[in-house]
Amino acid sequence: MSSHPLPLSALDTSSFAYTTISKRLPEILAKIVDSCHRQITNLEKTHGKDGAADGVAVVSKISRLRSRVMTDKCLEEIEDSFVDVEDWKNSMCLQTKQLGDTPTWFTAPWLYVECYMYRYLYHCLIER
Repeated sequence: MSSHPLPLSALDTSSFAYTTISKRLPEILAKIVDSCHRQITNLEKTHGKDGAADGVAVVSKISRLRSRVMTDKCLEEIEDSFVDVEDWKNSMCLQTKQLGDTPTWFTAPWLYVECYMYRYLYHCLIER
């Protein structure tokens, strides 16, 4: 019976995973927030006040996500109507079972949280 190493996570501060989750992901999210914020005026010109309000809401959601990453908060269950939402719910249950607690940005495996971040970004864009 072979023993597999534990998945990389940000718990090891000397690891690539720590650098990715603590530095790179927040930098990516900050660039996305900045880019989205710069588009709010265009959204208002093209789609009126409702378009601008949607832009502000997206910026707010992504800023909140960035804050949650940086402060190692629990991952939130994704609630939307996209086809893969049940897969993400099942995956979150599996991560919770494996970790013995709700996964956080630093405790869950690096690859899982990175994929989760991009899926959550999509959620921020499609949620109303």
